[in-house]
Amino acid sequence: MENVNSDFVAGFKEVIGSFLKKRREDKMGKSGKSLEDGSNGDDRSSMEELESEYSPSVWIGKAAQRVSQLQAATHILKATHQYAQGSSLYCDPVKLSDHGFPGSHILGAQNFLDVVGNAAALDVYKFLSLEYDGKKLLTLILQESHEVFPILCDDRAQAIEWAKSFADFFSNRKSFSSHSLAKQLYWLVGDDPTEDQEFHLILPLYASSLAHRVYQTINNDLYGENAKEARHARKVGNFSAFEIHEYKNLAAQKIGGTKPQNISQLNSERGGVNYLLASTPPSWNDRKVRPIFGSNSFFDWAGRVPPVKSLVASLKNFLESDPPSNMATRNRRDDLVDQIICEIFQCIFELHSLEPGWSSDRRCRMPVEEKFLVDPGSIIDPGLDWDSRIAHRFANWLNHELGGSLSMGDAEHDYFIDILKKEPWKFKLEALIRKEEVHV
Repeated sequence: MENVNSDFVAGFKEVIGSFLKKRREDKMGKSGKSLEDGSNGDDRSSMEELESEYSPSVWIGKAAQRVSQLQAATHILKATHQYAQGSSLYCDPVKLSDHGFPGSHILGAQNFLDVVGNAAALDVYKFLSLEYDGKKLLTLILQESHEVFPILCDDRAQAIEWAKSFADFFSNRKSFSSHSLAKQLYWLVGDDPTEDQEFHLILPLYASSLAHRVYQTINNDLYGENAKEARHARKVGNFSAFEIHEYKNLAAQKIGGTKPQNISQLNSERGGVNYLLASTPPSWNDRKVRPIFGSNSFFDWAGRVPPVKSLVASLKNFLESDPPSNMATRNRRDDLVDQIICEIFQCIFELHSLEPGWSSDRRCRMPVEEKFLVDPGSIIDPGLDWDSRIAHRFANWLNHELGGSLSMGDAEHDYFIDILKKEPWKFKLEALIRKEEVHV
């Protein structure tokens, strides 16, 4: 006979008792009566019947019968059409192959279990989801834990029978079927499309567990406390340790109408909302590239380009927040500087699309090394140290942009110079001048 932790069993029974008491009170509350009300005989008799109905031995026994109306699933059919009557499937993500594309396999052990079937029996799943001391009742049942039997019933034989019934809901049905309201693809697997047997019928199912992970991720990115703090920091111009995630052209699909619980348990938890990510080609801002006239420096001009301006402001806000002098701070600083250089390289690349020779116009007042940088097709190499002079001009510009409340001196100036003079930026700068393909 196995050793049973009596305290654990008693604690779990209390959880079950509280669950049943709450359900009983909710039902009693509809009539506004209780056993202590001193009601007439008929009312008192109906209340006593209700008490008996929600006693653990009676309710759990009926739940073991009703569980056959439910099925555990990860891929559901009714999301396609709420009146489709075909099969849903449970596919353990841990056992799915990693094919290199996003799919349910990425959920791993952190799978979200969905439940389909009679919505009126979903209270059985809520019962199986009860937890005590970090252990779920359903998990104990599936593990065939010896502690689960005294939790379910004092009669061990009866408890074993009930546990088996509850465990069966986790298995796929032995036969599978499609439905006229389901999505169906007839896929030719043979050579003769005039023969029915040459086709396989493919039934795409909605990956509910994966959709739930996507829903939770997007909701957290848009409405979580960290997201709110980061957006507030951006609004007031402060630094935040949290990232901001944007989902452009996000759509929300409602599944199940006013009764999302008729589709599945997870769909009910989402209120029927399922997010759809935009799957359209990107819409590029067609910024017309014009020669730089009237500016004494390419970097002054580039500093007014919105992406560069925004990144410089982010770097300045970060440094003004007086971050601690540690590796995380240095990594964040270096990352922002790298992003600024990336955007500046993009500006250079766009200027290279202009007709060569535009910088020889008298209205172009940039120094010769900068002309060589942005219009290399018409300027003779200004000298062996042109890249050093570019690095100095970049450092002067960025020091000036970050100045004001920040003390920017020779140390910062030399740091910015070193970045452009070291690999990989030096190599990429030279490649730009040669008009080679550069990945920035």
